Amino acid sequence: LVKKVEELEMVREEKFKLFVSEQEVEELYQLISFSAIRNQLKVIRLIRGDEEAIRESPASSGVDPATLPVDYYKIFVEYDIEGKFPNYLKLKEEIAELDKLIVFEKEEVKTTAERTIVASVKISLVRMPAR
Repeated sequence: LVKKVEELEMVREEKFKLFVSEQEVEELYQLISFSAIRNQLKVIRLIRGDEEAIRESPASSGVDPATLPVDYYKIFVEYDIEGKFPNYLKLKEEIAELDKLIVFEKEEVKTTAERTIVASVKISLVRMPAR
């Protein structure tokens, strides 16, 4: 029984590390900023967007979804980056290498007259509700 509990705790820890804390959201801002500097990119905009509560979907039971407990929160972060495309890909790679669940919700890349790109990106992270 003790061995089974230890195994379940390891699985739980592995899954929970995908979720972010408030501090880790702030660290993501720093990562984006520092990676942009390292990769000769310019951060035009970097903002924290809305936080969306995700609840279990009531199976057409007539239950008001707002009364259901929150399963997790999606935290949105939006940024615009300007620079050379290969350098932008390095920044994306650094974000993707984080051991957190990060979803690229929207990404629009446009070429400028100066032959650089401007990438407008919206990503989401997940946070567990306070219990």
